[in-house]
Formats: sequence, C-alpha cells, structure tokens
Amino acid sequence: MYGSWPGSPLAMRLAQVAFLVVCALRNVCANLSVLKLTGNRTLPPDASHFLDPALASFSIETAFFEEFVGNTSEPNVLTKRLLDNLKARTGVPAGIRIGGITADSTYWDPNLNVGLSNFIDQAGTLQNTTIGPRFWDSVKLLPQGTKVTMDLVRKTNTDHADRLTRNCWCL
Repeated sequence: MYGSWPGSPLAMRLAQVAFLVVCALRNVCANLSVLKLTGNRTLPPDASHFLDPALASFSIETAFFEEFVGNTSEPNVLTKRLLDNLKARTGVPAGIRIGGITADSTYWDPNLNVGLSNFIDQAGTLQNTTIGPRFWDSVKLLPQGTKVTMDLVRKTNTDHADRLTRNCWCL
C-alpha cells in the first residue's frame, strides 16, 4: 500500500504533475496575448464554395417523434427553440427526416385518437408504432417551410405505406 492518502507517494506525485500542468498552462495563456496572425483578412475568391444554408438536418425515429417535437397541447420548447434558432441564423429551416429503424414497424390507423402509439412488450421492447391523423399536428409544429422526409417501408408494409401517404399532411 501507499500509506495514508495525503502523505502517500502517489499523492505527492499527483501534486507534482498538477503543479507542472498549471505552470505550463500559465505560460501558454501568458503567450496568447502576444499571438499575432499575419496574412490576408479575406479569402481569395476561389478558396472554397459557400456552404448551403440548408446544411443542418435532423433524423428523428418515428416512434419518438412526439417526444422530440411534442404535440399541440405540449410542444417541446427545447426543440422548437433549436429549430427556430437554426432557421433565424441560416435563413432556412433545418430538414427533418422522420423514420429510421422504427419505420420498419410503423402502421397507419385513421381511427387512432392520439397522434402516435407505441406497442412496448412486457420486456420493454418496442414492437411497433401506429400513427394516426393527429400525428400530422405534431409535424405542423416544425418551423414554416421545413422540408420533411418520411421513411416508408413498402417491402413488408405496402398497404400501410400507401394509406399513410394518402392521409399525410404536407408542409
């Protein structure tokens, strides 16, 4: 053993290392005030292309869309502010992709009285997601002009995908 902590060799060594780190950082910080950059203040016209202002985008799992965006009675304020701030800074809203792995097990029910319902088994595993007409109310909470892409799995779920597209609310 190293003995008692305050006077142990390990504690002494850690104190020495900490002291050296603090000294090194002090010297670095002291020299930052004299750091001067030289060169042109502007880039040449052929330096690079401007980035598209619509560069930001987010992918949200269908099963958890309402948790991220909210619904009409309880919008998610954090997400709203994030998306509104991105739109204000770039001039265009961020693109939103609704889907992911949960799109493989998403079904449409025109009679569903909530926007989204997840079936979770007794083990806590998400088995499927059902969305209904109120789901589009949550999509409407996105900033005006948001481009929305939604994953629809037609291979195993053709009928549901067709019914969903016929009933969607487009931004």
